[in-house]
Parts: sequence; C-alpha cells; structure tokens
Amino acid sequence: EQIITMPSTTHNDNDLKSTAAAPADTVEALTKANGVVVFSATWCPYCARSKKLLNDIGAKYTVVETDEVENGREIKLSLLRKTGRTSVPQIFIGGKFVGGCNDGPGVYPLHKQGKLVP
Repeated sequence: EQIITMPSTTHNDNDLKSTAAAPADTVEALTKANGVVVFSATWCPYCARSKKLLNDIGAKYTVVETDEVENGREIKLSLLRKTGRTSVPQIFIGGKFVGGCNDGPGVYPLHKQGKLVP
C-alpha cells in the first residue's frame, strides 16, 4: 500500500488570482513547485468539501480557483490534456494527480484508507 505524504510547500492555502505563464506551463509549474495543488471552482461543493478535509487534517496547499483566474478556461483545457478530465476539483500531491473529492481515487477515499498524511 502506498501512503501519500503531502510535502511541505511555501504556499499555505494560497488563492492564485493571476497566472502570467501559458496555462499548460502554469499547471506544470504549480504541480511541480507546490506540495499540494487544488484546481477548484468557488461554486463547486466537491471542491469546498475537499478543501475542508485538507484544512481539517492540517495540510498546506495551493488553490487555483479556475472560475476566478484570468485564464481559468485555458487552465481547465490544460488539465484535460494532463488528466483526461475537466471537472473540479483536480488535486495534485507531490506532482502526482490523485483525483478529486471522491474519485480517481480522491482525497476522501485516500484519507479513509489512512493513505493521506500531511
């Protein structure tokens, strides 16, 4: 069994409003430079639930609200090319895509299995 340990990051629950680089470069750079990245949307209940879990377990993470950043639509298209999906949340830990809230496997199943360690 693999335990997914969340690396520390210099960002703590950051909310990115502007991303100057090309969307594909932005997605790649963010997922490599930050221990945990949540691509989210402010209106999404699954995103809110995922962020709440991460907060509850004391994880430090970077948030990209795709409905608030200037190039959010393009970021979602980059995520589609990278993960095969456009839905949010899309969560990366240590540069690896771990799914969303309940799927792919998702942060809740990983947490329930004891595989999500901040």
